[in-house]
Amino acid sequence: MPVRPEWIKSTIKKVTMVAPDGRSVEVGNIDESYIVDRSIMDRALLQDAADAGVRLFMRTAITAITQSADGLYHCTGTGAEFTAPCVILADGVESRLARDCGWNAGLNLKDIETCAFGRLAGVSLPNDACIFYTGETIAPGGYLWVFPRGDGSANIGLGIAGNRSSAGIAGNFY
Repeated sequence: MPVRPEWIKSTIKKVTMVAPDGRSVEVGNIDESYIVDRSIMDRALLQDAADAGVRLFMRTAITAITQSADGLYHCTGTGAEFTAPCVILADGVESRLARDCGWNAGLNLKDIETCAFGRLAGVSLPNDACIFYTGETIAPGGYLWVFPRGDGSANIGLGIAGNRSSAGIAGNFY
């Protein structure tokens, strides 16, 4: 499915990588990419799914799921109970619902990142470049990102390797 123009916040044409010592390298000539407005895109995709006949259970928390021998999933939730040939689990890393179905949803800490993200307003940065910062001081085993939204705001985030983080500890910004 192509990206719809109304979803696009910025068109990305280059990437800037910033090393721990502050030196940066700009990589141009990349395939055109987009920063999209997830709320608009998600709403459109949800409507497309409904138009295609998908049955939606809005504001329904699935509390239990089992898979029968014939492959169907029986779901029980807040105010709903249904059986389906396919379900989309979106309960995060090491999904409890996936474990309920007998799937191995366990991950090693080295295979995941602990992330935090947010949005900054009133920033001045190029609208056509994503910026990535690396280094043990900033993001142990991961990276910090800045993605322009084209309206003077940016999505920012920090990902730290799961086996390099602990409760209450984040990268040191300088």
